[in-house]
This record gives sequence, structure tokens and C-alpha cells, in this order.
Amino acid sequence: MAQDPGRRTHVDVLPRRRATGMEVAGPTPTQKTRFFGVRTLDPQTYGKDFAVVVEQVLQRLSATGAQLEVELEISATKAEGLGDDVVRTVSENAGTLRFEQSGFETDRRGAAAFPWLCSALYKG
Repeated sequence: MAQDPGRRTHVDVLPRRRATGMEVAGPTPTQKTRFFGVRTLDPQTYGKDFAVVVEQVLQRLSATGAQLEVELEISATKAEGLGDDVVRTVSENAGTLRFEQSGFETDRRGAAAFPWLCSALYKG
């Protein structure tokens, strides 16, 4: 991404001297203290892609002693629906792997195609 040449991203200031000859501390050069990044992985090669991210980014940051926080977000959709066996197995695996959040949803956008069914189901 190109930087705007008129935009200042950090300040380098040397100490100034007063008329008395004493140094006056100015702002210190800034050090980068935080990295963030988002990458969408190819569903066909996610294992290889994730391994490259680990090697090229996570290991390099970890080697500096940086405190790492890595989140993995997964979104999977199948228009005709996921079978009960898949729902059960993936739910159990997510629990075993200690996912902080996980779940399955029904795509409610499809409900608009059958308004008579929706009104019959949701009448109280």
C-alpha cells in the first residue's frame, strides 16, 4: 500500500539546547509495539497457507518475545444444508478443541420464499 508522502507516520526529534546550554528532552522516536493482520485462506490449500503464516509471521513475532494472540474464524455454508451427523461431529470436535464460540444456524433468508409456512409456524 502506497504511503501519502505528505502524511507523517512518526516523529524523530533530537534534543534541543536552551540558551543555558542544558538539553531539553523532546519526543522520542516511536517504536512499533503492535502487529495486526487478517488473511483469508484458500479453502483448497488452507493447511499449507496456514503453515506459511505460522513460519513467516507467528514464529518471527514469537522469537522476539512478543505476546501473541491468534484467533481462528471459520465460516462454512452449504445451501442444501448440513447433515445431522456432520452437525453432531463438528459440534463435538469444536467442544473438545475448546472453541470459545461455535454453532450452526439456519439461513433465514430462505424463509422469505415460503411466507405462508412461516406465518403458520410462528403463530402464537
